[in-house]
Amino acid sequence: MPTNGSLEKAFARGSNGIRVLHSISGQVPCGSMLAVIGASGAGKSTLVDILAGKRKVGAVSGSVSVLDSSEEHNFDVRSSKATIGYVDQEDVLPSNATVREALMFAAELKMPESIATESKRQRVEEVLGQLGLSRIADSRIGSTERRGISGGERRRLSIGLELMAQPSILILDEPTSGLDSVSALRVVEVLRDLAKGDSESENEHSHFKRSRTTIIATIHQPSSRIYHAFDLVSVLAEGGHQVYFGPAASAEATF
Repeated sequence: MPTNGSLEKAFARGSNGIRVLHSISGQVPCGSMLAVIGASGAGKSTLVDILAGKRKVGAVSGSVSVLDSSEEHNFDVRSSKATIGYVDQEDVLPSNATVREALMFAAELKMPESIATESKRQRVEEVLGQLGLSRIADSRIGSTERRGISGGERRRLSIGLELMAQPSILILDEPTSGLDSVSALRVVEVLRDLAKGDSESENEHSHFKRSRTTIIATIHQPSSRIYHAFDLVSVLAEGGHQVYFGPAASAEATF
């Protein structure tokens, strides 16, 4: 399992010839949370899309590395076997399914066929508890036409769908956008718990071990509490220039 990842001298140029990102670099230790912040159009979504191995129009150059406890392993994220989860800005969810049904369907798709159905059901129940969704497990998800679960609950469910595969790295594009302050903070607290991994309060008889998850997320206009929940921050300026990368607590003194 990777203990940290790094991005060195990454460049991205759009199909119109305009450079979107300039010399982005950084390193994120395992179990840490990185916030990518900056003005609209600074290249935040482009950066996390590249890290997640999403296909982009235009040219991309640079390298992404994952380091384990003994040595560095370089890989192309588009072909890597490293377990990377990705949560997009938009919640694409089956409106007529219940929360539990959506998670079970994701379990069938993302977990190995060798795992018994009962074990998959157990994993679903653990994720429901982990994300604070047990109370609404049998509620219909709903849509804009049919009222269902809240926006914050939808966002946590989107995260849960990716957790079924137990990713070692979870990348999220603006997971708090469109949420009220309480819901946004709840989502970030869930991510904080994922980064910590196993805890003393966890059920020791659990079939699935909770490993520390490295979190990389773009955040738009974070509150002070949300900002300080992150260990590291990458600040992008207009035009895709990185003006700061380092501990979140040290950014103010640096500027």
